Amino acid sequence: MSTCNTCYSCGRTVVKTFRCPYCGRFFCERCFYRHMAWERRHESISVSSDLWRLRRRRRSS
Repeated sequence: MSTCNTCYSCGRTVVKTFRCPYCGRFFCERCFYRHMAWERRHESISVSSDLWRLRRRRRSS
C-alpha cells in the first residue's frame, strides 16, 4: 500500500492506493480488486504462452 497517490484506472486521488504486483501500477481500493480479477483471469494465458516457448526451444535444440 502507498499513500497519497492517484488511481491509474479512474484518476481519483485517494489516501490509500494499492500496487499491482504484476504491472506495478497504483489503484484505489475499488479499481484494485477489479484489476486483480482481470489479472488473475489472464494469468493462465501467460503460463500457457511460457510453456509454448519452452516447447519451441526444445525442438530447435
